[in-house]
Amino acid sequence: MRLCLFLGRGIAGLLLIGLFTTVVGCSRPSEQLKDRPIGNLVKKEPIRCQYAVYLPQTTQSVESTFQKILEGSAPFWRQIKGYKADRVGFVYRAKAINDVANQYRPPDIAALNYFGHGFTPEQAEQLQKCELAYVIDFFYPPAERVKGLRSITTALESLARQTGGLIWDESTREIFTPDEWRLRRIQSWTEEVPVVARHVAIRSYMEDETAMRAVTLGMQKFGLPDIAVEFYSWTENQEIENFMQIICQSIVENSSLDEYGKRKISVKELRNAVFREEQLAGLKPGATGEMNLTLYIDKPRNGDCPLEQRRVHFDDFSEKNMAAQCREALGQFFGRSDIQPSDDRPLTSRLVNQKLPILRAAVQKGLGDREFIELKVPLNRSKHSYEWIWVQITGWKGDRITGVLSEEPSFIPRLHSRQRVEVDISGKPVIDFRYRRSGLEHGPVERWFSYFDTRNGIEHGYIPY
Repeated sequence: MRLCLFLGRGIAGLLLIGLFTTVVGCSRPSEQLKDRPIGNLVKKEPIRCQYAVYLPQTTQSVESTFQKILEGSAPFWRQIKGYKADRVGFVYRAKAINDVANQYRPPDIAALNYFGHGFTPEQAEQLQKCELAYVIDFFYPPAERVKGLRSITTALESLARQTGGLIWDESTREIFTPDEWRLRRIQSWTEEVPVVARHVAIRSYMEDETAMRAVTLGMQKFGLPDIAVEFYSWTENQEIENFMQIICQSIVENSSLDEYGKRKISVKELRNAVFREEQLAGLKPGATGEMNLTLYIDKPRNGDCPLEQRRVHFDDFSEKNMAAQCREALGQFFGRSDIQPSDDRPLTSRLVNQKLPILRAAVQKGLGDREFIELKVPLNRSKHSYEWIWVQITGWKGDRITGVLSEEPSFIPRLHSRQRVEVDISGKPVIDFRYRRSGLEHGPVERWFSYFDTRNGIEHGYIPY
């Protein structure tokens, strides 16, 4: 009897402990997710951002000119001296640099092709000879970030126009003529919260032969971490950058995360009407325009902004790897308008195969950093059937190509997106190719050339070799 009573009490105690552990463990699961931020993403300390105005021509006192501009347009700003001064409220610290070549070097002419906006050849040359720059650090409360950034944007335009200066944004690493600054940063600001994409930049690059990475620059102006996306194909780069712009707009308008570090992104719920309608118009058939994603704490890489950063994960998708998750997420969010091969596959294949020697020579010669060639090659689905898959070429010897899959196969379970493959294309119908190179006007501009049948909506292309 005592034994039964003892065992009964012991079991009850264990059940009670288990119940208590369950309740405690499940009540605040977010406490265990140290790699995911929760709550509000906006930083608590004052926001800091730096700008400079390069002054190739001015002879007037820049400091007194800027003080008068602020007194007239934004008198709530006050100037501070030194690095340990009080930073409460709207304050700025400014310094004139008389030796910019050694202390605050401007972008060279080659860099202006990527990061300069509105420059004539004469202005580009003037910038190289510039000796004076007025560098300004602004500090403002996170709760007043829209007011602070808008007043800064307007004041910098006035200073540049009155002094003949050129505006450098340190956070996005871009430089603007006054006209281009007004077009991009001021004229587009028609609502309380601006189109965020106009105030941040996105840098994308190949991390290795199989995957790309994209990261924002400039979210610090809104008191928010920069956003990064990794492990995607270069064929998805345009959609990734568009998706990152939507994420940035969404978290500037509402910066909260749930207790799991997740966030719903919805195009329909965006507050900025201009940006919202533009994005809704771009959705394809079957698009949901919304998604739950997770923002993980990330470590900035070389070349990133050294401040806080968050990495996007598509945890709600169960595909085999992150590349496949990313592809599936983009397809759900933006919809799909995949163009299928024409019914006249033998004719299309003959046209493509005539160009294979030229493509092979280009790959063997070595493609540029921003050049890519893909082939749509048949991979064995079974003993007697193929599935045509896009492969990004990394090597080509004889009739054997090596590369990585640019898409997720539908009928070959052993293969997945971004997997390395080696394919013998001897005697097999390669039905299409794609070539891309980057232009320089206003940053990278993608150009596509394809030999698909024009009835399917793609023009016949060419190879610039």
